[in-house]
Amino acid sequence: FCLQASSELATFVPLLFPPLPDMLCVASAESAKLESGFQSKSDINGRRCQRMLSYSAIGRSGASPAVATIAAEHGSSREAVFKAQLREVFEAEPEPCLDRLYPIWQAWVFLHCCEVPLDNRELIRTQRQAAAAARSKLRTAVRAGSVDLVHEALRVADAVAELWPCAVGVKTSLEYTAARNHKGNEQHSDDHMEAGKESVQAEVPQKEERNEEQSEPQEF
Repeated sequence: FCLQASSELATFVPLLFPPLPDMLCVASAESAKLESGFQSKSDINGRRCQRMLSYSAIGRSGASPAVATIAAEHGSSREAVFKAQLREVFEAEPEPCLDRLYPIWQAWVFLHCCEVPLDNRELIRTQRQAAAAARSKLRTAVRAGSVDLVHEALRVADAVAELWPCAVGVKTSLEYTAARNHKGNEQHSDDHMEAGKESVQAEVPQKEERNEEQSEPQEF
């Protein structure tokens, strides 16, 4: 009986009390499972000031996510051709060809019956470039002192300000005022010269008449 009891006890003891290595493995697995739910101290200190931004926050800050891409505009589209023509106007040598601006706009409206394919920023940039080019042309004409150049620069400036792209600030600029004054001074000098010529031409017949009267013999 004692031998039988001891054999049965030896069979159930391993089930009730597993070996020490197995118990250590189970304890380490449970500990790892508990620790996986908490961050380490180094991770907490390293990420204390870091915060992931959402796409809405990135959009409000003016930035864009790294995955955002902008597709290039197709070179054969009508809008691309229009913008290329504008670039050619301002990149022309030796100076921008501002006389082409209004014909380009007129051709676009006549063919497509719609507004030019420019957003607000592009339109404002075009107006500023046209105004700067017109002021530069006026400045060069005034410095040259040529009446013809001043008249041509004023004509171009008036076209840029009154027609498309309706550049703002051209007629109120110092260059435009100087060109107008130069033109007025030239006209005043021309009028003065014409008046002097007319007075000289009027004096010539009077002198001839006086000479004839003096040359006639006097009768006693």
